[in-house]
Amino acid sequence: MGSQILGMPVTLTYRALSYFYDYAFYKRLSFAKQKNEALAFFDPVFRQYPRLGSKISESRSPRELTLDFNGGWRFKEVSD
Repeated sequence: MGSQILGMPVTLTYRALSYFYDYAFYKRLSFAKQKNEALAFFDPVFRQYPRLGSKISESRSPRELTLDFNGGWRFKEVSD
């Protein structure tokens, strides 16, 4: 989903996935509902990136993005 929103490959780190699983653990969701919950959980994070990314640098064009969670959401760009 993040790749579709941002138009570039997106990877999630173990900490980002762990943060989601901690959030959804007690909900006891089926796989289909867990997938929908993950989409709803990560959607606002992916949607805020274009705004944040444009503030960082307008001259670079990243080819890949890594999403991490370490006390807050962190984006790591991989440029050419």
